[in-house]
Amino acid sequence: MILSRLLHSRTTLTNESLNLSTHRRNMFITVRATTAAKQESVRKLGDDRFEISVREKPKNNLANQRIVALLAVELGVPASKIRILKGHHHRSKTLLIGSR
Repeated sequence: MILSRLLHSRTTLTNESLNLSTHRRNMFITVRATTAAKQESVRKLGDDRFEISVREKPKNNLANQRIVALLAVELGVPASKIRILKGHHHRSKTLLIGSR
C-alpha cells in the first residue's frame, strides 16, 4: 500500500521505499549531468530530480554508463533496471527505472 501510494504521488524516494523487484510499475527520473568533473557526486534536488557529476568525458557512452551506475547505487536498484529515455547527447536526461 505504501509503495503504490508512493509511486502514484511521486513523493520522496528512499532506498527502503523503492523496491522495484516486487512491483511492476515504472518511474521517471530527471537528471542534470555534469561530465568531466573533478569529483563525482550525486545530489538529490527533489523527489524525482537529481544532479550527477561524473569524471568520464561524454565519449563512447562512458559518461552515460557511469550516470546509470551512480544512480543505481543511490536508489538501491540494479543498473539493468535503469534506462536513459531522453537526453543521450544532452546534459538534461530522462531515465526510466523499472522492470525489464
